[in-house]
Amino acid sequence: MLVELVYIALGLAAAWAIGALAEWAYPIGRDSIRIVTAAAMGVVIVLGVRPLVAAWRGRSPHG
Repeated sequence: MLVELVYIALGLAAAWAIGALAEWAYPIGRDSIRIVTAAAMGVVIVLGVRPLVAAWRGRSPHG
């Protein structure tokens, strides 16, 4: 289960870092970039829930 949490945290960190760099590179589009970054972070969380629940229940989340 800890591994799944680490993967989610790494995914969130990567999405945030890419968004932050995009904001720095294109400050005019900051508002749009923040919306897309937030959506990407939400997707990371949603996609991480099923493997996390499977790991919590003691099943292999990858088959």
